[in-house]
Amino acid sequence: MSATFREADLSDIPVLARMRSASTSEGGSPLLVGQADYERRLGDWLAENRRTHRAFIAVSEADGNAIGMTWLAVQERVPTPGVDGVRTSADIQSVYVDPEFRGQGIGRKLVEYVMRVAAAEGVEHVTVHSRARAVPMYKRAGFEQSTDLLWWQPR
Repeated sequence: MSATFREADLSDIPVLARMRSASTSEGGSPLLVGQADYERRLGDWLAENRRTHRAFIAVSEADGNAIGMTWLAVQERVPTPGVDGVRTSADIQSVYVDPEFRGQGIGRKLVEYVMRVAAAEGVEHVTVHSRARAVPMYKRAGFEQSTDLLWWQPR
């Protein structure tokens, strides 16, 4: 299966909402709102957060349908004395590939595409919080485990 990759826009909200809902369900979490309500909420959220959160989709070359997605959340970092310009880091979020297209390298190629976008925009580093089953894919895409990244979650 061949796919092309592009940044999503507001017209892609239905597809992004479908995939995000499928990912949530597959992860074992209940869907608490209907699809139409979620599409509206996601569209409003994306319109308000386009400066920091961008969606990208994988599109099947065979039929032009979206078959995968991910989000890139970019955050400005504290300025460094003597360094001119804005410093940023990013986080890859919510990678999803439709089940019938998994195992074909689409997720990895989508992640690599987004990593190239981030690098071209001067992002200093990209992180990802992954389910265990996807860790090998991220490693194939060039991610490394870090002893410097710590995690805290309120209880």
